[in-house]
Amino acid sequence: MSNHSLAHDIHHLPHHVLATALPDLRPMHSSYEIRTEFVRWTLRQPNTFPSWMHAWNAWTHASPRAAGAITLSVPCPECHGRLFSTRRGIPAACTTCCGRRRTTIRSRALWQDETPPTATSTPQ
Repeated sequence: MSNHSLAHDIHHLPHHVLATALPDLRPMHSSYEIRTEFVRWTLRQPNTFPSWMHAWNAWTHASPRAAGAITLSVPCPECHGRLFSTRRGIPAACTTCCGRRRTTIRSRALWQDETPPTATSTPQ
């Protein structure tokens, strides 16, 4: 599978699969930015990955013995980069990003099983 078709598969991953892989991000506000950065990284790689799980484990440095990690700079989930928030109904300066428009998210990234599912045989 080429990395371009793999990028297509990554964009079509169900939300719950991505949320399960990143247990520290609850609630998950930045799934679009995570997908986009994952796709960009995958397309820049010279080697071809057989599946999105192989690419995920390489991107996050996850292994069966230890979880990997991601660190991304994303638009502020509170003000969405506008620098003001209307959390209590009154426009006020955003205290989450403090004028930076972006916040840094960090999360553990769980290892994704790379073995293909085996077909179960039905007795006849």
